[in-house]
Amino acid sequence: MKVHGDSEFTHTATGLLSLEQLAAQAKTIADAVRVPVIADAESGFVPEETIRLFEQAGVAAVHIEDHTGAGKHTSGPQQLTSREETPSASARP
Repeated sequence: MKVHGDSEFTHTATGLLSLEQLAAQAKTIADAVRVPVIADAESGFVPEETIRLFEQAGVAAVHIEDHTGAGKHTSGPQQLTSREETPSASARP
């Protein structure tokens, strides 16, 4: 469903889109430009799956939030993510 102009989503940074929707939108952008695309992967969902889908979409890099809670997309308390909870791309096979 097109909501505004040629954009499929008008509120992509609200935390309401699924991983699949974010990756599909990133693919649309990556396919349309000749420069590397860096995409917002929100909180990372399941990080290994997130990285795989964005790689398949042709994205050069993603950034994953290091916190959740108030000030982001919810009114809950903010909580930082530890390094142990955040897998690095170098840990992939």
